[in-house]
Amino acid sequence: MTQPQPFPRLVSARDWMREFFLGVSEPHLLADRARHVVCDGGGELCFRHADGETLWRAGRFECPTVAELRRRLAEQQHVAVDALPITVADGVDIGRLQASLTTEDRALVQVASNFNALEVPSRGVPPDYGGLVTGYATDSTQGPAASFGVPAASLLRAHFPFFDGAAPASSWGQTAERQDAAAAVAALSGRIRVGWHVDAEVVFDRGPSRGTLALLPEGERPLVDQVLSAAVNLNDPLNAPRSDARETTRRLVAAALSAAYEGAYLAAALRGNRLLLLTLVGGGVFGNDEAAILDILPHYRRGARAVGAVLVA
Repeated sequence: MTQPQPFPRLVSARDWMREFFLGVSEPHLLADRARHVVCDGGGELCFRHADGETLWRAGRFECPTVAELRRRLAEQQHVAVDALPITVADGVDIGRLQASLTTEDRALVQVASNFNALEVPSRGVPPDYGGLVTGYATDSTQGPAASFGVPAASLLRAHFPFFDGAAPASSWGQTAERQDAAAAVAALSGRIRVGWHVDAEVVFDRGPSRGTLALLPEGERPLVDQVLSAAVNLNDPLNAPRSDARETTRRLVAAALSAAYEGAYLAAALRGNRLLLLTLVGGGVFGNDEAAILDILPHYRRGARAVGAVLVA
């Protein structure tokens, strides 16, 4: 990040984008995207504050299939090692934990997401409604909790995943009609895509109250990797599984969960991450059986056997 203007350490959790991060609200950003994004010499996007000087790195984002990650890992040379155990950390706020990391931890954080790598509040809400990324800061569920602290990365995934300087700015973001990776759900886990974001800068921690965020000091803002994993929402009232298709649903649920954890392990192995923070993808309101999740979780370590994995429940 370039020389930032001084800001207060505590920032409003409801108005952080305008008050601090970009100097404009999310609807204003959507209306004038080109003004607030630049591409550096290495092809990485940076978000530009309205002051014209402050820049925020967005990291790099892609949506490979699990099969593609397998292929990439197979092309690398790996030394056989004993698998490290998976440990469990119960009752942990992933937003706070992520803010406590350092770049040297080389951590990969699994984010419980949707198949478009976003955390929309409900099926009927489009990604570009104007408050998606802003609202992450006041949503305590796992996906938003892991996303609010990396605002530039979250903005890239939502509103700039199709960035092309030669195309109209209105075509750069996800909409109700155009979503990243959403069409890739199939009955074979190798065809399912995961969102993979590397070098996401952690800017915010939780503040002392629900209405505030704590700004991490410059020089103490870690870079983390994130893998955005999705599961079948068995409790979706608009897409409830049919009673006559239980076996098909079971296979799809298993394929999605397998892809979620295999994709996370493969990404960690490819990046050489030392720490992998996992979550119960599909648990809670999505209605996936927790025992089934825990059964699948350790089976896909493959080349990531040397990665220390922690299940943050």
